[in-house]
Amino acid sequence: MIGATERQGSIGRAVLWSLVSSPFGGTVYPVSDKRASVLGIKAYQRVADIPELVDLAVVVTPAATVPVIIGECVKEGVGEPNSRLHSGRNPCSCPPKS
Repeated sequence: MIGATERQGSIGRAVLWSLVSSPFGGTVYPVSDKRASVLGIKAYQRVADIPELVDLAVVVTPAATVPVIIGECVKEGVGEPNSRLHSGRNPCSCPPKS
């Protein structure tokens, strides 16, 4: 979850809390360039720092930062087959590379 934060009332906190409170069976990796942990969970500065392949990226950052973040996600394999990128209101199922 890119844009994770501890700030009360923020979208980044609400989305992260929702993800970690729902037993969907996956691991949630908070990404924050400002914090070492968010809501008690180890945070990573960049998607590239996450130790496993990420199959879903939820981007909760200012709109101007989204294109660069999506580029980083694709570079790190988030856009591989069976993966999804989700930013704001426009979910994007990424087709397999041919």
